[in-house]
Amino acid sequence: MAKVGRDEARRLGDERLLSHIADTEAQIAFASGDVKAADALCDEAIDLADRTGNNKALLDALTTKARVAMASDRGDAALALYERAGATARSVGPASRRREVLGAWADALAKLGRHDQAYELMREAMQGGR
Repeated sequence: MAKVGRDEARRLGDERLLSHIADTEAQIAFASGDVKAADALCDEAIDLADRTGNNKALLDALTTKARVAMASDRGDAALALYERAGATARSVGPASRRREVLGAWADALAKLGRHDQAYELMREAMQGGR
């Protein structure tokens, strides 16, 4: 099914759609335990989203890649990805998406023992992600 969507997006030259497809494939690969494929698909999704100005796909792909990094014990890389996702969400995302991204970032900080920073981010998230 994903191949059909990917082929159709390519045929149409729709890189915005392709960025969503690549992130969806990354999420599936990650859920299936294929961290290497998930990481590569995230890179593709981020590149396509950046090139096309697709902020929704960018937020999704950055968040997926951060989850992959956390699962791979690359906490610093995950935090850098969450930081970029948080900055993007603060500037262009709807409040619900800001809360989601900031909450995920705060969870990662808490897992890494940075509880004060996690608390501050959760406060920001609960206040609407300003």
